[in-house]
Amino acid sequence: MQRLIAFPMLCLLLCIPLLMQATGADKDYYAHYLTPEDVEKITGLAGITTNHNYSLHFLDSRGREILIVRFGPEKQFARETRREKYWTPIEGVADQAKLAIPQMPYQIAFLKGPHFAMVISMTDPDTMKTYLTVDQLKATVNLIASRMDPQKPL
Repeated sequence: MQRLIAFPMLCLLLCIPLLMQATGADKDYYAHYLTPEDVEKITGLAGITTNHNYSLHFLDSRGREILIVRFGPEKQFARETRREKYWTPIEGVADQAKLAIPQMPYQIAFLKGPHFAMVISMTDPDTMKTYLTVDQLKATVNLIASRMDPQKPL
C-alpha cells in the first residue's frame, strides 16, 4: 500500500519544477500577437514595455499600464458583449467586433474565425483620458487579427 502512494508522490515531486517552468513561459504565450514596437507605432508613444501575466499588458515609459489584450474561447465573445446597451457593433474590424462605449475604459471585443480577444485602453489617472483612441484600438485589433490563423489554435 505504501508503494502505491509513494510512487505517485515521487512522480509529482519530480514534475513540479517542470510545471513551474511551463507556467512562467505561458505568461508570454500570446506575445507574438502584439509587441511593444507595434504599440509604439500605433500610439506614437516611446518606451513601451510589457508585464505579461497570461494577458498582454503594455506599460508606458512611466510604468503605467496603457493597454491590455485578453484572449479566450469563441463563446466568450457572446458572454462579454451580452449587455447590448453597452456594446456597439463595428464594421471593418476583424471578422466581428463590438465597441464598448460609453463604458470606460474603451474596449473592443472581437472574433477572428473561432478566436476571441479583447483590447482595452486604460485611462490616464492624471487626465482621465484613455491612452488609445478608438481608431488606435481598431488598428490594434486589425493587427492582432492579421496574425491569427483561424485554422490553428491560439
